[in-house]
Formats: sequence, structure tokens, C-alpha cells
Amino acid sequence: MPLLNIREVLVDFPYEPYDCQLDYMGKVIEALQGENDALLESPTGTGKTLCLLCAVLGWRRANLEEVKRKAKTRRPTFGDVTGGGAVIEAPQVISRIIYSSRTHGQLSQVVNELKKTSYRPETTIIGSRQQLCIHPRVSLEVGTKQNHSCRVLTASRGCHYYNNVDKSGGIVVSNPEDKDNKKSTSVVLDIEDLVKSGKSQEVCPYYHSKGKSKNAELIFMPYNYLVDPKIRATLNLNLKDAIIIFDEAHNLAKVCSMAASSDLSGREVAGCISDVQRCIDAIQQVSGGGIPNIGGLIPDESLDLPTLLRLKEMLLDFEEKVASIGFPRGSDHTVKQGKFILELFEAVGVTLKTKDVFMDILDKVVSMVMTMNEGSSHKKSTAIQNLVSLVNLVFPEYLAPESYLEHMELHRTIIRENDPNKNNFKNKSNSRNSSNFFSGGPVMMKRKERIVCYWCFDSGIAMRALKGLGVRSFLLTSGTLSPMDSVAYEMKLPFEVRLENPHVAQKHQVFLSVLPRGPGKVELKGTYRNRSSSQYQRDLGAALVNFCRIIPHGVLVFFPSYAALDSMITAWRAPGPRNRSVLDQVSTFKHVVIEPRNSSQFGEAMTDYREKVEDESKSGAVLMAVCRGKSSEGMDFSDRQARAVLIVGFPYPSSYDLRVVLKKRLLDQARSGGIMGRVSEGASQRMKMAKNAMSGDRWYLIQAAVAVNQAMGRTIRHKDDFGAIILCDPRYSRSDVRGSLSKWLRPYLQVSKNFGQCLRSVVQFFNNTKKLGLDEIAVKLKRAKALRSKSKKSRSTIGKSMRKRVDEETLRNDFKLLSRPRKKVSVTPPQPPKPAEVQHLGLFSALKEARTDSGIESKARTENIKLEDKDSFIPLESRTTSTGSISFSERLMQLQKKSSSSAIPKVRPETITQKLKQNQRLSSTSGSRQGLKRSRNIGRSSSSSGGPDKSKKPAKRKGSSASQLLRAMKVEFGEDYKRITNALGVIGKVRKRIKGKSEAEERSAWEEFWTQMLPYLTPSENRIALAKSIAREFMSSYPIAEKALVHLLNHERDVDS
Repeated sequence: MPLLNIREVLVDFPYEPYDCQLDYMGKVIEALQGENDALLESPTGTGKTLCLLCAVLGWRRANLEEVKRKAKTRRPTFGDVTGGGAVIEAPQVISRIIYSSRTHGQLSQVVNELKKTSYRPETTIIGSRQQLCIHPRVSLEVGTKQNHSCRVLTASRGCHYYNNVDKSGGIVVSNPEDKDNKKSTSVVLDIEDLVKSGKSQEVCPYYHSKGKSKNAELIFMPYNYLVDPKIRATLNLNLKDAIIIFDEAHNLAKVCSMAASSDLSGREVAGCISDVQRCIDAIQQVSGGGIPNIGGLIPDESLDLPTLLRLKEMLLDFEEKVASIGFPRGSDHTVKQGKFILELFEAVGVTLKTKDVFMDILDKVVSMVMTMNEGSSHKKSTAIQNLVSLVNLVFPEYLAPESYLEHMELHRTIIRENDPNKNNFKNKSNSRNSSNFFSGGPVMMKRKERIVCYWCFDSGIAMRALKGLGVRSFLLTSGTLSPMDSVAYEMKLPFEVRLENPHVAQKHQVFLSVLPRGPGKVELKGTYRNRSSSQYQRDLGAALVNFCRIIPHGVLVFFPSYAALDSMITAWRAPGPRNRSVLDQVSTFKHVVIEPRNSSQFGEAMTDYREKVEDESKSGAVLMAVCRGKSSEGMDFSDRQARAVLIVGFPYPSSYDLRVVLKKRLLDQARSGGIMGRVSEGASQRMKMAKNAMSGDRWYLIQAAVAVNQAMGRTIRHKDDFGAIILCDPRYSRSDVRGSLSKWLRPYLQVSKNFGQCLRSVVQFFNNTKKLGLDEIAVKLKRAKALRSKSKKSRSTIGKSMRKRVDEETLRNDFKLLSRPRKKVSVTPPQPPKPAEVQHLGLFSALKEARTDSGIESKARTENIKLEDKDSFIPLESRTTSTGSISFSERLMQLQKKSSSSAIPKVRPETITQKLKQNQRLSSTSGSRQGLKRSRNIGRSSSSSGGPDKSKKPAKRKGSSASQLLRAMKVEFGEDYKRITNALGVIGKVRKRIKGKSEAEERSAWEEFWTQMLPYLTPSENRIALAKSIAREFMSSYPIAEKALVHLLNHERDVDS
């Protein structure tokens, strides 16, 4: 492994690094050395996770060695041991690393990257009981009930999995890199391996990982465990001088805001009252001798009947206070300042002085309710837990009392109504326990439910709270952090170190274009009003059909929301022209998969999509999903799984969402100083750290741009990957939108003038990748990685003496393939097809050459359109001999000698010469029907040998290319042969009537002809070549015919109109 010297720090990196990787590691070490915070954007596929791990662990190792060196060289003075003289300095704290990401699935990928390095720090991964519990009964429970059951069992030493943590010292796993195969507790495990090892050794993974977190050097956890103060308090982590890494940090601002927000619904308040009433009933029965206090039903004598009655009264008062709040006329909500929540609690007796007693009583009620629920079918009760969460947010323990009001400046208290009749919710509590939110008895609710919302709009609150615990540096990284000024403003941190990295992919691997209009020239502006338009839906569907026709393998289509996706799928399922829907047309080219809303069905849909893409017998698949959904973030669609990404519309957040409305309003007030003037001077300074304060509209746009950047990132997943990105909305051409896209993609962005230009560019892009052999490289790379993984697995699981020897040549080729940088790939020209495959196709190639020889060139060239299959035609390289180029007649004779099929009659060179002269005579007659008939009669002869008969006119000689075309048409089109020849006759009539005066009318006739032809051309691209040969052979106006064909194939007008 290369040893890199980066800013005087030795970093052990497993590969030869790219320049962008060196820059990334340099910025990481710069931030750590200066105890600064960093924003680091690096596209997917640049190895940012590996760089981040190596740089941080390398710096930590160097820092540890420096501390040890100073400890050895320092000489204590006289009196150090006895207590007199100089005082020995406390040893320097060695920074621990906390690596956080959005989900445990993403953390598992990080663990796999760590295994590639030479660093082996003491590591653990933190998870919840829901993920790590292996107890047969407790693991089946969820939420608060599971936590309570676990605490009861462990307190009584009734869980042997928990007991084995202390007995065995934790989970021990064999180290595959150790020659002696010794077992250790320091082996790097992801959460799945941890659970599997815990089950096999009967050791609790939850308490094992929690115990190791006290001394671990590297801790993995989801970042809501850090930013949520309630969860962070349960972990009991020492964050002094810690390095906190937030991977996939583009979602961090939203997570921070949600962690400092809470809702309490009327149904939950009623649930709290119901739980308190159950406790009152139980105590009355115990005190009255009805039931004994078995198993600690009443957890504490302080939880007496008067206390519970007072608690119930407080909850009922809270209910009435909320119900008495008035709303503006015509509105279903009212927005108050954040401190209004204090008035609500003070009205029922919950203040800063009494909140601890109030919380203590609530905890005892929860414990008693859980005890009563054990062994019963009663559902778990989380209502009181939600009330506890709200009180904790209103009175945070990490803030001084004098800072509460400042803390609430960027909070809002919202009282809103929700109609429960829409959800058909029934209240089954009895009348004495019912509240003002609900009507009594087991009947449907008649009164609207009110919800108390305490929402945070300052993402920096969580970051400042962490910073106050002594964190050394925050490292925020993602593939999509642009624009960085907005991230810094949201987090309220300066972020002295910033980086926007380029991609390792080259220009020929990326295509990015804005598509403002569809094939029917309808503007593809996917606004809320426009997306219900039938013209928009039809034109967008026509564009998708065309893209699926020309794009190989997998295609991802992202919509702004599930509502937009559902409405579009409904429209595309409706029958269209020729009784075929858009989805039917798409399915002729690719298998259609739709992302389900239900998470339980998502895995099955992804499996179906990937199987169809990788199936060589299929033409690929198209996945229709939504931005901000499961497919657009965190999913790996590498290589053939995402050869193109189409983004429909611009995914703005819902403008009717109350959170969005309030966020925009608060940002506008902060920009004008409305909020800034009410906060303290210190907070004001923090707010001004961002270069430019965001407006509400700017924030609104950035939320959509982040979703777009994430969706576009599904395409290029590694250095050898390639793909096309098509933005189907004219708004992407605006300067403010372009500036919000990822920096590495901006240079590639182009705006297509029309659909035809975009389609041609896409075809040209994939033709170039095919010439360079990029897809073949990706396939070989995937196979080589699988081989390497299989070999490594066999070496790690089989004993040293029993290991299988791997073929040296295979490993050498594998190393060459995976080495960096990748060498240029030499492109081998395609081989000529076998004679049996040529048949009449060889004639089309010769006719194409004859067209060039005769000087008939069209301005509307079709080289950029994939009309011919290179594997089915004679390559240009094979059309030359040692003496140079050969003529059309000689080439045709060679084809006839090679072909053993009787489908092609023999043609002599002089016959072709006469045929070309006949074409010139046809040109002078403007292609009338008589000329068409003469053309059809060319080459008729009774001679079986096909030779020229000088006694008859040359036009009747057998074997002319026109006759061969008619024969080929009969073979290729079968029953549709007459329909096509009649269409040619109609064109002859039109041209005879107009006599060449109106090119537009003649072109219209040709378009009508091609419209009839296209259904027969779609199944086989070779038929398109045949159709071109027909036009070339029977009509002198071939340039006009070709223009019409290109016009339709590019779908400048709707083919089905």
C-alpha cells in the first residue's frame, strides 16, 4: 500500500490515489490540524469514504505518536513523585472518531471500506434494541414496550445474553488477517455481522456495542443518535476533543430541525389521560384489597392516588387550554411565537421549577403501564412518551434557564386542526376518561382533533449543542453539498475549510442536457397545473418511448413526488392512438418497474428491476421512481443498472406544507433583521458567519436542487461508469438553477434546442461509448472484482494448509484490470458478418455506396441516428482491397459470389449501369406513377441465367436491383407488401400533380408514407435500411424522402398523430 506524505502526515492508502483524492485528504488533515470544521463535496465514485477514513486515521496515528514521543522525552523535576516541586501535566487527550451516516445500511458500506485499509482501530457500531436485540421474546416487541422489557430483564439478571457480556468479555471473532487465526473483540463488524456473531455466541450485541463505545477509537452510528439530545444522553458518550464525521450530510439540516421538534396530538393527550386512569383504577383495587401489589405493580409509594388524580386534572386543563385557542377566520391553524408553549405549560402548573417533579411522575406512570401490559394483548402506549419528549424539548437540560427565550426565537408553536373523520377514527374510551378532543362513547368522533406543534427552524441548534460539549472538528461530506454557502448558513458554523471536488470520470463518460420541449413541441414544464394537461402527458410519454428505444440497459425516471408519479402512470395506461398506451409502447423496448410506496414491497421491485437489466436476453428495464425516495438516495445503480437518468419536472417541496411556508417566512424575516435584532449579540455573530443570508425563495430552490443532485448521482458510480442525464423541464436552463447543481456537472450541461437535437446527441453519446468499449470494460471489471472477492473469501475461510492456489495468470490480469490509472482501451473493429447472414442486407450496403458514388447526398444526414446495426452490415474497412477502393458493381458481384442464397438473383455489372441511367430518366419525369411502373418492370427476362438479352430493351432485363428490392420487400414485409407499394403509388400521384413545384407537399406525402411504414420498421432496424433503399430506388427525390424519414424518426412531430 502506498504511504503518502500529506501535510507532514503519513497516510497509508490502499491504491495509487487520484489528484482529487489527494486534494480531499489534504483538506481533511488541514481541518484537523487547525481544529476547524469542514465542508467536503466529492462526487460518488471518487472514493471519498476511503479517503476520509485513511486521512482521519492517519492523522490520529500521527497525533498519538507525537503524544508518546513527548511523554518519553519529558523529564520530571525533583518532587514530582513526592508531591513537591513542579506539577506533572495531564496526558493529552487522544481524539476519538465518530463516523455517522443516515442509515445503518450506509454504515455497513463504510465498514467494508475500512476493511480495505491497513488501519485497525478499536471499533464499535451503535444501534437500537430493535436492530440488535436477540432475545426470543423481547426482540419481537417494539418501541417503548421493548425498552421497558429489556430494562426489567437486565435489572433482574433474567437475560442470559446480557449476563454473558460480562462473563465472556463480549463478542469475539476470528481475525482473517491473523496467521494464527486468533479470536479478538477488535475485529471490524457491521451491524449484520454483529447480530450474527451474537446469536452464535449467545452474547447480547446491544450491550456489547454499548460497552465498547466507552473506550472505542472509532464509533459508527446514525447521525440522529448524535443530534437528538434524548438519544445522545442515553449513550453517555464523552465528546471532548472528538472528531465527528457526518457522511451524506445533505440531509443533516432536516434531521437537526426534526430532532428539535415535536408534535402532541389530541389523540395522544387522550391516551395519556386513559393511561393515568388505568393507574388510578389499579391503585384503587390494590388499596381496596381487590388485587395484591404483585411484581411491583405500583413502582413507588410516592405514586399515590392523590398524585395521579392531580396529574389527570393537569392533563384535562391542558386539553381545555388548547381547545380555547382561537383561529383566524377561514384558517385551520394559528401560528404563535416559540415561547407561547411556555404559557401553555404554565397554565397547568408545569414550570421550570416543577418540570422535574412532573417528569418523574410521568416516568413512573410509564413504568406502571408497561408492567400492566406484560402478558396482555393491550397495545403499547407511547402517548406519555411523546408528552415527555415535548417537555424535554421545551426545557432542554443543556441550556441555562436564562438562555431559554433566545433558544426559542427560531421555534414556532402551532395549534392546528385535523379532521379525524377522514381517517374513520373511533374513540373507545368511556365517558369519564374522554376529553374535549373526542366525543364520549364508542362512536365516531364529531369534533376535529387539535394538534400542538413545537417546530424548530434553526438547524444550528443541534450543532451548537454538540460544539458546546468540546467537539474538536465537524467534517460534513456528501456527493451533493452544493451550494455550500446555504449549508453553512443553515448550520450556523463558519466551516473554514471547504472543497468541491471534480469527478474522476472523463468528458466522454457523461452526457447532461436540458430538454425544454417534447417531440410534439409541447413545453415540458412540470408545474402543478401543467402536469395534469393531456398534451404534456402525451408528449412526455412520447419522449420516454423514444429514449427507451435508443438507450441500452437500465433507465431511471424520477418524478417530483408520488402524486405526480401516480397521475402520470394513470395517464400513460390509458389507450392512445392505435389502441396502444404509452406504457405498452415503452414495454416493447424495456420492462417497466414502478417504485412502490410500501417499504415492504421495495426490495422485491428492486430485485425485479436488476434481474431484467442484467438479463442478456432482455433489452433492459425502466424504473419509475420519485425524488427524495428510496431509489434516489443511497441506492447503488452502477454500470448497466443506470445508463440514463431522466428527471421529470423540478422537485420543489410542497408549497402547501405549513413547515415550508413558515421556513420561508422566517428566512425572509432573518434577512431583513426581524429576528436578528431580538437575539443576543453572540448569536447574532453566529448568524452572520455565512457570506450571504438566504432568502426564503433561495432556500426553496435549493431544497429542490439537492433532490435533483441526489437523483443525478445515481448515474456515475465509479471511474469506469458512464451514463446520460436528461433534465425534462425548461427551468433547468435558468442561471440560478444551474448554479445550484453539483459543481462537477455544471461544465457538461447543455440546453437542447428541440427534441430531435437531444435525441441525436444521446444516440451519438452511446455510439461513442460503444466504440470505446466502455460497457465491455465495465462487465470485465465486475467479473474481476467478483473473482477477487471470491478468492479473498476462500483464503480467509480455509486454513493456510488447505487454501486453494489461485491461477497466477488470472490474478495478474485481475490486477492489471483494477490498477490505476486505467490504460487506454484499444478498439477492435467489428468483423465482417458471415455470408449466410448477408443475404439482401449486403445489397443495401452496396446501394448505400452507390448513393455516395452517384452524388446523391442529403443535407439531413442520419449518421447520428442508429438506423443500421453494425453487426449486420459490411464494415467500411472491409470495402477496400489492396488495390484501393472498389466500385459499386464490383462490390455487388463479390456479394453475389459469397452468398449461397437463392433469394438474390445474379446481377451483371452492365445491368447496374443501365439501372443507374434509368434512374436518371426517372428523375426527369419527376417520379410519376408511369416512371414508378417502369422502375418496377426493370430487369424482367425469361433467361434463367439472368444474363443480358440484347434483343430486348435493357429495362426488361432480369436481375436489376429494383427487382431485387421488390423481392426483398415481399420476403421482409409479407402481407403488408401491397400496402407499402400502394403508398409508393400515392406518392407518385402527388409528385405528378404538383410537378416539383411544392417541396413541402411532397415531403408531407413522404411523411404519410413513412408513418404507414414505421409500425413495420420498429421490430427490426434492418427494415429501416430496406425502406431507405426503396426510396432511393424508386424515387428521384430521395433527399426529400430522407428528410421526411429523419423528421419522423427524430419525432419532431408525433408519430401517432
